Amino acid sequence: MKNIYFVPLYIIFIPFILLSSGQQTLEESSSISLLNLHRVVSLLLIMIFFIFYIINNKKINIPPELFRLYGIYILIGMTSALLFSNALIYSTWKIFEITTMYLLVLYIWMITKKNFDDIYKFYDKTLLFMKFLLFSLFLSMTLDPSNAFERISAEGAIFPYRLKGTIVVLNSISIGTFAAFFIYDYAIKFIYKCKFKHYDYFLFSYFFILLFLSQSRTPIIAIIMVLGVFFLITNRIKFINKLVFSIPILFVFIMLLPTLLALLQRGASTDQLLLVTGRITWWKYAFDVYANSSWLEQLIGMGFTSAEREIAASASNGLMMTLDSSFMSLLVSAGSLGLFIISYIFLVLFKRYKKAILKFKSDYRFAQVFGIMLLVLLKSFTTLTVNLFSIYTLLFLISILLVSHKVKYKETML
Repeated sequence: MKNIYFVPLYIIFIPFILLSSGQQTLEESSSISLLNLHRVVSLLLIMIFFIFYIINNKKINIPPELFRLYGIYILIGMTSALLFSNALIYSTWKIFEITTMYLLVLYIWMITKKNFDDIYKFYDKTLLFMKFLLFSLFLSMTLDPSNAFERISAEGAIFPYRLKGTIVVLNSISIGTFAAFFIYDYAIKFIYKCKFKHYDYFLFSYFFILLFLSQSRTPIIAIIMVLGVFFLITNRIKFINKLVFSIPILFVFIMLLPTLLALLQRGASTDQLLLVTGRITWWKYAFDVYANSSWLEQLIGMGFTSAEREIAASASNGLMMTLDSSFMSLLVSAGSLGLFIISYIFLVLFKRYKKAILKFKSDYRFAQVFGIMLLVLLKSFTTLTVNLFSIYTLLFLISILLVSHKVKYKETML
């Protein structure tokens, strides 16, 4: 595949490069301003490119059914925004963002002609971009260490600092999540007996250190769970070997459990942890608002993205702009219908990837995507992921293409 075909993908990466401007995440940035003009221009370029591509191609290849289902989710968001949004311009912009990403992945489906290996190249380049973001932390740690290492307010933390990107903006949660992706990736490659180069050992250590320095609870818990799930379902390891290996693994886990719990606690009280550092209070408030809304609002949402912003601000006395949960965000922004669609896609994806792992047991890529999607799912409980314009949505949509019934895998159909 020619390198020029990847140009639209490279353009979609530009909005995720946030230079130091006081903004901590893409979601916290305003809709349109001089600070994120690069984001606006990038998305407009992709939209214009897609229009010209369709005009030149003169047809649109029908995408996979799960991909079409995500398109229905976007349409639900549009309807919710038009009927109920109290900030229609903001909602419209958010819909434009996610629609642009959707069309980009549709372009990937068309340009690759349903070929698994070519589709995977786009997935792999997205992971490579995420590595670039993690490498950019070197700039923050060397040029701005006083701000890159943010002191934890609570007393009693094992390590009283959390790492964040300040030159290229990257919050601690994203650092931990990206690092967890690549720790899992190396673990899978080891199980599949992939060849390692000398620098791979350095990279694995680097990602492991970043996971620790992020002190992000969800990625740390998630990587343990995902590795455990894969260990149980894989047929790369014989059952008797699983029993033998499980004993020392459990022993080490039990020995390290007190240290792990202390790391996750970060000096917070047990009551705070049980409340997920305030999130449960906000979620309860959001659910009460949702329960008291009209039947149509419960079905399609109370205003795409704008409802979440308004509810989160009320629940947290203006401290938060999101509900810190994709599922709660879906419930208030796209209703029970939107929540069902995204949940259903996740469920079918995991079923298909599990089947592919067992069927094509010599190809580690299915196991790789399976684990990363499971990490994204677990992250979705405490942050925003596949429901809005994000790098996770890009991975999610490409992962749908990879296990479509129409995709060509080594001259056969999946």
